[in-house]
Amino acid sequence: MAKVMVAMSGGVDSSVAAALLVSQGHEVIGATMEVFPDYEQRSEEEGGCCSLAAIEDAKRVAFRLDIPHYTLNFKDIFQREVIDNFVAEYSRGRTPNPCVVCNKKIKFAALLQRARELDCQYVATGHYSRIKTDPETGRYLLYRAIDRDKDQSYMLYGFIQNQLQHTLLPLGEHEKIAVREKARQLGFRVHNKPDSQEICFVPGNDYQAFIERNYPEIGEPGDIYYYNGEKIGRHQGLHHYTIGQRRGLGISLDHPVYVVEIDSTHNALIVAPREKLKFNGLTAEQVNWIAYSSPPEEIEASVQIRYNSQPVPAKILVRRSADSTNSSNSSNNSSINTDPAAHLNENQSNAHCSDESSVTRQLKQAVTQSKNKPASDMISSRVTVEFKDSCTAVTPGQSVVFYQDKLVLGGGIISEGLKQKNYAEKIFD
Repeated sequence: MAKVMVAMSGGVDSSVAAALLVSQGHEVIGATMEVFPDYEQRSEEEGGCCSLAAIEDAKRVAFRLDIPHYTLNFKDIFQREVIDNFVAEYSRGRTPNPCVVCNKKIKFAALLQRARELDCQYVATGHYSRIKTDPETGRYLLYRAIDRDKDQSYMLYGFIQNQLQHTLLPLGEHEKIAVREKARQLGFRVHNKPDSQEICFVPGNDYQAFIERNYPEIGEPGDIYYYNGEKIGRHQGLHHYTIGQRRGLGISLDHPVYVVEIDSTHNALIVAPREKLKFNGLTAEQVNWIAYSSPPEEIEASVQIRYNSQPVPAKILVRRSADSTNSSNSSNNSSINTDPAAHLNENQSNAHCSDESSVTRQLKQAVTQSKNKPASDMISSRVTVEFKDSCTAVTPGQSVVFYQDKLVLGGGIISEGLKQKNYAEKIFD
């Protein structure tokens, strides 16, 4: 059995994850990360994972499980890696997803490092997703959870091999309803606690007020343009808006209009009728590949452009660049453990499910084809995605995640939505 640090948020999922690992005989340590900024007023009522009540809930569950619990101060690194990025993205007219950044930089990086310092072999969370290893190559792969409605693989595409090797996701094979029932049977008060939906460091989930209180310099008013170039109003700061937004624009026309472009260079908001909101594709940056050490130049896949959206068929065109960095490359894949017992329970075994075997064969073929490419040609951190059918509201700053069936190929940050016309270029040319 192994020594495992469980990230405990005070919610039902991380509580049951800890309980399952204890029941399997592992030496479990509970840890709750203190990340809430000192300059904000934290709620003392039951709420999100940063509330004082949440910390107490985590401590209470740990006591019931008879495991040690630590509260770890990660405020400084969380500010640098998550909050500063959050504000910077809004200042650029983009719509960030701080949970993706937190998973990549905090939970499965900083917390994992702290766990290893305490001689833990693994960090575990209550995320709904599955980690498996390819029995032939030893490569770690990420799959959707059994419970498709609760699947969180979209948030986890930033995993690199070394992180996957030292991560356990005990809930990946469980339905949410069964997790709540398990918590009830164990006598956890949190068994019926609502799922947290808010941004954990933003009181009341009012991110606009959070920015205006603490970073007022990024919220300069500017002009609103109709897509034909006509100036039709004023906006209150680009951080108030996102692609596809209709309400709260403060303009009145004889037909509904939506935000189609946010131009931070000119501090301008561009609106148009809904039919102008269709995108043929996107470009993405900071791309991380989980399923490949080096991706093929073209990939047919399903892509998901928002956490709650349905995946759509698309072609992914990989850009080759010798001076870019891909976190899936071999420099980050060292120390891969091919021990069949590396993942310690039946729910994270090395064997692939039968419906995943064809996908695995495709991956191996792609890897074989890439072996003869020169090293400088095997690096990519940007892609272009071409949708089979147009999509609405492609939003820079959000993540796009690539799937083949249940397998997560990788993902990146949307840098631009591609449509037939760029209205800002026409207006400000």
